[in-house]
Amino acid sequence: KMKREIIEGQCFGAWKVLKYDGCYEHKKSYYICQCMNCGGIYRVRADKMKAGRSTQCAPCARKNHARKKHTPMLKE
Repeated sequence: KMKREIIEGQCFGAWKVLKYDGCYEHKKSYYICQCMNCGGIYRVRADKMKAGRSTQCAPCARKNHARKKHTPMLKE
């Protein structure tokens, strides 16, 4: 049995890891995390978070993606 890594208190992107939530779906580890952009609490897969594939909650990601895509060019 593999020992799990202690990452509580660490930040990955906008995620702040609060507590371990167990193993689900093909033995993947999940943590309860807080999105520091909006304060929302979510269950996040550890491997995606550590690899940088999950950096914030989906609502914030959508908001940030839309903002980048539709930022008008400033004309002076």
